[in-house]
Amino acid sequence: REKAIEFYKRHYVPSGAILAIVGDVDAAKTLGLVKARFGGWKGEAGKAREIPALAPTKMTGRSVFVINKNDATQSQIRIGNVSVPRNSPDYFPLLVANSVLGGGFTSRLMDEIRVNRGLSYGARSAFTQLKAGGIFGVYTYTKNKTLRETIDVALEQLRKIRAEKVQDAELAKSKKYITGLFPFDIERNSDLAGWITDLTYYNLPLTFVENYCAEVDGVTAEDAQRVAQREMWLDDNLILLLTKYDETKDQLAGLGKIETIDIDQLK
Repeated sequence: REKAIEFYKRHYVPSGAILAIVGDVDAAKTLGLVKARFGGWKGEAGKAREIPALAPTKMTGRSVFVINKNDATQSQIRIGNVSVPRNSPDYFPLLVANSVLGGGFTSRLMDEIRVNRGLSYGARSAFTQLKAGGIFGVYTYTKNKTLRETIDVALEQLRKIRAEKVQDAELAKSKKYITGLFPFDIERNSDLAGWITDLTYYNLPLTFVENYCAEVDGVTAEDAQRVAQREMWLDDNLILLLTKYDETKDQLAGLGKIETIDIDQLK
């Protein structure tokens, strides 16, 4: 497997592609097929396009960007900021902290926004981690009349996960949830091929998959709070709303500087 990957990377770099072969195959014969199909390709390897890293400084202060849609009866809510790339050494603490906050159906955001208050059918948080950087966001929606209440609940959960250590029982539940789902992520050969290509692209070791569950289990409450304080920002966020602004603008007082645009102006 490793030989096939290295050969393909050397000879197929001009198109920036990565080959992963997973299955009940003979490694030597498979490598021979790869050489037969691609070994004749000649030419200098093209230089990969360099993607500049995102500025490490987060957006400072809280601002509100409103997309006005005059016929909207519900408001879409996004709260977030710049975050870390895929190869962050804090990948697993971030995974666990996010699971507690909004990464599953029994997360805090889901409990407080959907179960306890009935403000929405869904609420979640997520890290989108790419090669040059990433974003962290909270995602939900609600009726126009409960827009501010929903925003306040989401911000309160951000405050709480930063200010208080996760209790042992909740931490254990989140880690069990993550590790319990992981076998489904590697169930098929195509899943493993996807993992191999992702790990190769992001310059991560193939042992990442083998050590996944152990790394999750090793995350402590202190780890989760540390990364939450650094990457789940409270007062330095962009709040993006799609709403009927005439109906909801009075609810937005005190959230931050407000900028509006009509949906018809978006291209």
